[in-house]
Amino acid sequence: MADALDLSTTAEGVETEAELNLIQELGCKKIQGYYFGRPMRFADSLELFKAAQSRNVA
Repeated sequence: MADALDLSTTAEGVETEAELNLIQELGCKKIQGYYFGRPMRFADSLELFKAAQSRNVA
């Protein structure tokens, strides 16, 4: 239905590689869940982004 309405969808709650593969096969491009990372404190998430940014600035 989302495709017919030209809407983007996000699959939530992906916990395993099998779930990821199935969702990708169904055409969903935005995916989130514990498979990618557990919830974290805000300060920890800032450090994660700072580390990623410093790797990309070379």
